[in-house]
Amino acid sequence: MKRHGLTINWGKTNTMVFSREPTECKVEVGGVQLEQARETVYLRVSLSENERMQSELERRIGRAATVVGSLRKRSSGIRS
Repeated sequence: MKRHGLTINWGKTNTMVFSREPTECKVEVGGVQLEQARETVYLRVSLSENERMQSELERRIGRAATVVGSLRKRSSGIRS
């Protein structure tokens, strides 16, 4: 990566372990211990360490509700 001029910001990098049981994993790179996240959004998908999709479903339902509300506001202003 360095030969292409790319660097990793280890302060913004975290780790995640996918497991049914709580699992701690300590990762250290260049003297910096990386934070272990319980949830994160990657490529617009909410990931959770316990492999459950509940938070992702809630997030998608919320986004859909916002769009539907916006469409209702727009359509209520249109008269036939």
